[in-house]
Amino acid sequence: MKSPDRVIELDRVPRIVLTPEPVDAASQLLYSITRLSLGTTLPTEAECGLIQLMQKILRRSGPLQEIGRGGDMAAYSNPGLPLVAKFPHDDYHIDTEPIPVPFHLAKSYTLAKEKLGGIFAPSLDVPAVFVRRREGMISPTVIVFQKRVVIVSDLLAQTPSEVLKRAIKQQFIGITYQMWERGIFDSDPNWEENYGIDTHNGSLLLIDAGDLSDDPEEFPEYEGLSRIRLYDRDLRDTFRLENFRSRFGTNPQAATYSPMA
Repeated sequence: MKSPDRVIELDRVPRIVLTPEPVDAASQLLYSITRLSLGTTLPTEAECGLIQLMQKILRRSGPLQEIGRGGDMAAYSNPGLPLVAKFPHDDYHIDTEPIPVPFHLAKSYTLAKEKLGGIFAPSLDVPAVFVRRREGMISPTVIVFQKRVVIVSDLLAQTPSEVLKRAIKQQFIGITYQMWERGIFDSDPNWEENYGIDTHNGSLLLIDAGDLSDDPEEFPEYEGLSRIRLYDRDLRDTFRLENFRSRFGTNPQAATYSPMA
């Protein structure tokens, strides 16, 4: 995501205006992508081409449906779409409407994009302007397009196999070590919801980057609980503090940018 201290020029970004008719403001917001005019803040022809492709796909496929929701982001897609569209939302607000990007979310996604190439699912963030229905206020926000994967928890529910689960856990351990070596760790222990399988090559990818950190002092605990106790027993050895400290930041040159292909 764009850094929160970056000045967003309202006349240079796509403008999304909601009408008051739809019950689900989020669906209307994302369906409005079909009517976006491209903003000059989009830096490359490839990114502009992606948005134009999204517009064509959405015109054919129609409105999006909610497929997932976390504490910070709501995700929308439909069966014919190879991408997921996400936007920041306020989990405590009565309406599902986009909000300006919180600082911690902007920082986490910046870390993911700049340092977790090959680990973080390819994504593209698009600046947008949202007109809040009730207040009539113009609010800058971001829509994130991300490569669609099969979420680990969904895959394990559909295919309950201990062999499959062990294989995915081995990939998760490998990715975790790579992240640590690059000087990043995922604070959120709910890894089965935050990672997914790329159906094209079977690789495991991080899809929810909302709780990344580059501060090793934050590792030992999560929301006041000992981190090692938040994982299955067969993963606890991986998350021992000594193991983390021995690997953290040992291979920072491996950090790479993760563009949307």
